[in-house]
Amino acid sequence: MEQSDRTILRDLAREVAEIAALPIQQERAGLLTDLNSLRAVRPVVLASVEGAWKELAPVADLRCKNELARHWERELRMALCRHEHIPSDNPIMGVIKVGWGISRGPSGVTTEFIGTDAFDRDEGSMTWDPPIKEFADLDKLHLPEIVIDRDRAQREEDLAREVLGEFMEIRRSSPLRWSYGLTERLIFLRGLEQVMIDMYENPRFLKELMAFIRDEAIAELELFEREGVLALNNTAADVVTNGLGATDELPGDDFAGHVRLKDLWVMAESQEFSGVGPDQFNEFALQFQLPILKRFGLCAYGCCEALDLKYDLLIEHLPNLRRVSVGPWADKALAAEKLAGNYIYAWKPNPAVICSPRPFYDQAEQEISHVLDVTRAHGCHLQIMLADTMTVRNEPQRFTRYIDLARELIDRSLSAS
Repeated sequence: MEQSDRTILRDLAREVAEIAALPIQQERAGLLTDLNSLRAVRPVVLASVEGAWKELAPVADLRCKNELARHWERELRMALCRHEHIPSDNPIMGVIKVGWGISRGPSGVTTEFIGTDAFDRDEGSMTWDPPIKEFADLDKLHLPEIVIDRDRAQREEDLAREVLGEFMEIRRSSPLRWSYGLTERLIFLRGLEQVMIDMYENPRFLKELMAFIRDEAIAELELFEREGVLALNNTAADVVTNGLGATDELPGDDFAGHVRLKDLWVMAESQEFSGVGPDQFNEFALQFQLPILKRFGLCAYGCCEALDLKYDLLIEHLPNLRRVSVGPWADKALAAEKLAGNYIYAWKPNPAVICSPRPFYDQAEQEISHVLDVTRAHGCHLQIMLADTMTVRNEPQRFTRYIDLARELIDRSLSAS
């Protein structure tokens, strides 16, 4: 890494470290810890910038030359941008994470993606050719080889400490998947429409395929636990989809330094089963997810899908359930009734209110007010998570205005209670 890259990184890291040392960051982290332990005194407002980062911290503005340096530079610039424009309850923690150098081999079949040249979830479109076309194709599947390149991982960590360690805390990131819902893997192997048909015409076939996907995930997790490459995800610097991981309930009381699955948060969802009824969701998705999810300390469930008909199943079968997503298309009052004061009501507003060519703040005010009313009536632990913001039309002040509006309405709601 050239000296010029090191200088750029250290200058940015110094700025971020000063922001991370502000008292408000610890206040925010404490607020999140209280929320995740169901003792929050007020609703929390979070913002997940996602696709809009390409406007707020564009790659074209990066000055470093080294690939890894550019990755760290963008993380630091995003932290600075968040401090300036996005006054949510997301703390700026002054942490840089380095990975474990993990690679996964083939599993016997390959899904061919067709359309967008690069599988970019922010832009473009694609379809795919599912490789599991008949029952006999199941015989092609095998558990992939997983390689942990510890030497590479250590070199990256050493470099991070050398360049950034004076200002930033260097941590290992956990190799967990973003979700252990399994159904995304299912449709890439079998095809979405075909999976819907299989529930009626080939239920045994579908269950055998889901069993392989489940066993594949379990084998991976057991290897990670055995090899000691898991990392705690219990701080405000740890993203657990639809929220942050800050909690004083993890790791377990018997934790002795070796991270186990039961010391961690896990995330699962089944967006691909949005249109599937509760009985089939339970039979073909949830029952395969449970052997994975129950191994963890705390569980967050749901992403963008509406869970209106599935709350009872999740509550019945997941004793470690803590955070439940209430998406844009969910029945907000029903969710409040089901989740009451026992779970985090993780509401995801429709991002179109700030992503459209013209923002709709009046609509945002109506939506926020309604959610505040129904959650207050049932004593819910509310988290507002502005997510899936693929663009803000190069206007970062849209985040600022939405967050300020939410805070104003929260204050008004608390005063009325």
